[in-house]
Amino acid sequence: MSNRSRKLTFLFVCIFLRTDSVGQSFNGKVIEASECYGIARLNIRLSPAQGAPDNTELITSTDAGGRFSVNIQGSGKYFLRIAQGLTQVYANEITVDPKRPILIPFRRTADEVFSPLCLADSPGGRLPGNVRPIGLALLPSGMLVLDGNGDVLWQGQSAGFVRLREFGMQGVKDIVTSKVAGEDVVFVPTNPLGRGALTMYSTGAQKKEEWDSPWIGRFTGFAVGANQAIYTVFADDPNGKSFTILKLDLSVPSPKFQEVAHLRNMLGLRIGPVAVDVQHNRLFAVDDFKGDLYQVDLATRHTQEIALAHEIHEPRALALDASSQNLYVAAAGHLWKIRLDTGGARAPMQDFGRPNIKFKSSTSLAIDQNNNVWVGDEYAHAIYLLRPEGQVVGTVPAVPH
Repeated sequence: MSNRSRKLTFLFVCIFLRTDSVGQSFNGKVIEASECYGIARLNIRLSPAQGAPDNTELITSTDAGGRFSVNIQGSGKYFLRIAQGLTQVYANEITVDPKRPILIPFRRTADEVFSPLCLADSPGGRLPGNVRPIGLALLPSGMLVLDGNGDVLWQGQSAGFVRLREFGMQGVKDIVTSKVAGEDVVFVPTNPLGRGALTMYSTGAQKKEEWDSPWIGRFTGFAVGANQAIYTVFADDPNGKSFTILKLDLSVPSPKFQEVAHLRNMLGLRIGPVAVDVQHNRLFAVDDFKGDLYQVDLATRHTQEIALAHEIHEPRALALDASSQNLYVAAAGHLWKIRLDTGGARAPMQDFGRPNIKFKSSTSLAIDQNNNVWVGDEYAHAIYLLRPEGQVVGTVPAVPH
């Protein structure tokens, strides 16, 4: 059975409806949250909120594209119910704003991410002008985008891109998301005043907790591991010749950074982006100066270099897919796909997305629950979505400026 014919289980809803400010037509669209297609044959019931003089219930259904339309007496608070057959999948009081389009995305699972591509036809569906997407992370409520201009955090929500927080000039280079005690959270590393700090925020970008680095130095990369563990690479030498891999275990009371491995004087090694393979308990790190790729066994602390088919220039981000067999590297104008554990002398590499797309400066990565690859391009001021096979299926551009 296809995803489109599968019975929906309601888990989350945001709203995207449209009301004409002059007439009384109330238009809406119900879509699948990650793929953005309209959902047909849903029953729509709309009634004025309790206490309104007219309590007439309006009934309609969605068409093949997920759209519906009803005539209302005026703007204000209404109670909206949506059902698939006899099963109610949504019931909530909403405020109808004639000036603001609103969308209703459904998720099939709790972790399904609302795609910013669903905003293509909405006024807020573009990145704010001149945004440099140097960091990407995924939440069910929408994609997080770290802007290199002033360290601003944006989120692509159903109403458009919203500014969540401005960190100031604290050297923020990346963001990651995870679950802690069942709650979605956001981690942001900073390097203020020569000392690294890792801060945990709520999904609304409210500060929850902060951990200082154990020594003077700076964070150069970090990633999420298993069982609420955060791994960071810490440059503890002013000349960048000594790097320590630290682990912060958030499953224990009063967590503190613990050393996992130490990399020193390895022919001018300069570690940058990292990724954690939860299945095989290993960490991948790339030298952002020479482009060499390393594997660290997190149990034995053994470190080895992975031989590559050719060099990687200016690596900025790493990401593993769900199989842990494919490692993606955003580097300069390329997105490399590296096949791991092939048993060959050198790991095979694919210039992913070519010839369909040529990046200006691929700088950030995120992989969703369907193994789709999101790529942020700093100088194109855009985010691209690629299928696991390499097809480019969508672009989130910036507002022209």
